[in-house]
Amino acid sequence: MIKGMIFDHDGVIAHTTELHYKAFREVFLEKNINLTRQEYSLYNGRTAFDTITGVLEKNKILADSDKIDELMDKKDKIYLNIADKNIQLVKGIKNFLHGLRRKKIKIGLASSSRSKNIKFSLEKFEMKKYFDVILTGSDILKGKPDPELFLKAAEKLHLTPKECLVFEDAAHGIEAAKKAGMRCIALLTTAKKEELSKADLIIKDFKKIKIDHILNL
Repeated sequence: MIKGMIFDHDGVIAHTTELHYKAFREVFLEKNINLTRQEYSLYNGRTAFDTITGVLEKNKILADSDKIDELMDKKDKIYLNIADKNIQLVKGIKNFLHGLRRKKIKIGLASSSRSKNIKFSLEKFEMKKYFDVILTGSDILKGKPDPELFLKAAEKLHLTPKECLVFEDAAHGIEAAKKAGMRCIALLTTAKKEELSKADLIIKDFKKIKIDHILNL
């Protein structure tokens, strides 16, 4: 039986993927790189470091770690400015988390995003209280699709992987959950249904999902 649920952030808790894309695009335009939505979708669920290094390498631009850190900080500044007025929660997420709390289900947040971005949305929507564990891209060495993030979350929740259910919106995240030995529910917020086919269940949002139904998934 499921004893803990682990949530990605971008595209699962809040609609932020498009906002991140706009911020990355602005940063790359300064380097004369035209990052398309299709190209960015290949990095959906990956860390900012992996995204920046991947795009730069594809465009045959070399950058040392200090320069990449500078680009990540610039991107975050742009993102937070955009998100301040445009970020929205995925429908039903607050009520769903409240329901998990009532049933004493352990709750973790495990996102590839940087800690400052996660902190911003949790404070804005007063949601930190729902999570027993919060892990971000700053807490891992290997980003998704590596399972490190989810395995660390399970460990901090004092649960086995088999006792955990992951909520994801990206193929990289689903792959990471499966590698971790966890079941996974995918949300249709950022990717097409066929891209999420490896998930155990696919949902639109949290508005109509029944907690008792998924505890024995």
